Amino acid sequence: MNEEINITDEYYQTIDLDGIDKIELARIIGKIFRLKCNKTIEVRDTYKGYHLIIYCRKDCDLCRLLYDDQNRYTMDLRRPKHLRNILWTEKYYDIAEVKI
Repeated sequence: MNEEINITDEYYQTIDLDGIDKIELARIIGKIFRLKCNKTIEVRDTYKGYHLIIYCRKDCDLCRLLYDDQNRYTMDLRRPKHLRNILWTEKYYDIAEVKI
């Protein structure tokens, strides 16, 4: 865990899967592998589940729409483009910077 993630392709999607077991993970990966737009998938263990990095043949959000945490996806739509689709292996919070 806490390994640095280096994206190697132009088109990719990231998915945060929390609270699932290896059987559910295998089911999701199997469905993603069957999509024609998929090239490869990296799986990383996290403290609460798994992170997927999906390398794609084109730019689309299909896998995120189907499998990503919907709150994370919705928040990404509100962020600037360069701050979207990021997986955090460690989170740091500065209470003075949090806006309510």
